[in-house]
Amino acid sequence: MNYILIGLALITVVLLAVRWLATTTPEKAFPVLVSLAIGLVGLAVYMALVGRLAAAIPFVMGAWVAYNRFRRIQQAWRQATGKPKPAASDSHIGRDEAYEILGLKPGASPTEINAAYKNLMQKLHPDKEGTEYLAQKVNLARDTLLDKK
Repeated sequence: MNYILIGLALITVVLLAVRWLATTTPEKAFPVLVSLAIGLVGLAVYMALVGRLAAAIPFVMGAWVAYNRFRRIQQAWRQATGKPKPAASDSHIGRDEAYEILGLKPGASPTEINAAYKNLMQKLHPDKEGTEYLAQKVNLARDTLLDKK
């Protein structure tokens, strides 16, 4: 009975970890997933050695779920960051593209530009699961419209 409770508790922890991994970058996720998979496989081997093969199955399944989740996260990350990242100093965009990036109509006031910039950066900042490429584009759009360059 104790092994079943331990197994259920560990499955819950694994599912919570997988949920966290869905919102993080692969660079942050990889060491956690490797540790998780090694730990789950190690527990499965231990359970099999002490004669609790049935209790080992959830650990193997948890490791499999973690592996599949990582593959999906990695594929999505590669698709999202597939564009080459321009150097911020080399990039130039037109005013029309800058308005489009910020989601504004041409002729927006500096207050509207700064509000749109702040709203987008809260979502797209690299520390908030955005990418450097997107943050650079938003910065460049704001700078273009406010004539900061």
